[in-house]
Amino acid sequence: DLCVGVDLGMKNIAATSEGIIYKDKDFLARRRKLRFLKRQLKSKGTKSALKHKKKLRNKELNQSNDFSHRLTNAILKDTEANVIVLEDLKHIKKKTCKKNNKKFNNKIVERTFNNRWSQIPVRKIQTTLEYKAVLHKKRICYVNPANTSQINSLTNKKDGIRNKGRYMCEDNKTLHSDINASINIANRSKLPLSGDNVERQKALFGQAVVNRPIVHKQQ
Repeated sequence: DLCVGVDLGMKNIAATSEGIIYKDKDFLARRRKLRFLKRQLKSKGTKSALKHKKKLRNKELNQSNDFSHRLTNAILKDTEANVIVLEDLKHIKKKTCKKNNKKFNNKIVERTFNNRWSQIPVRKIQTTLEYKAVLHKKRICYVNPANTSQINSLTNKKDGIRNKGRYMCEDNKTLHSDINASINIANRSKLPLSGDNVERQKALFGQAVVNRPIVHKQQ
């Protein structure tokens, strides 16, 4: 079996160990706008405002479902692997908030992180991949997400620092942080990686192919 690691994130919604990045800024902007309008209606508290808020909630749910289907279709279409490796992110918000470090000691920082992370329908994407993978004669494998973004995929050691979209190695090499994490995810399955190794190395050093799936067509 050949595997492909998929790293889900907030800026680049998905990145694979084959060197493909999926992003859609328009979807994130629309979702932020809907969430802002819902907060405004909630603060009013009138009967008509709550009724309109319910409509916006259904609209947000429909957009998330549409986005998840289009994204998973693109991932399954672009990969030749028959095993898709994902991180087990069921309790990421809860675990992140309980971390004993300075970054998350602040309640406001915790709330901001959780709000940003909740913009991405992570669990919906994973469940959609689970049943669609069967239709494509593929299977899903979940691995431990601990330190996948902090390990250097070239050395399999913590010998670098992640700085936003870059991973700075001790030997002065600069890697693409999301591609680096996706390779680490794939390696944890202990299966051979799919895709061309040359293309993977190009993506790892910042030459990834960017695929922007169309998640919503404006009327």
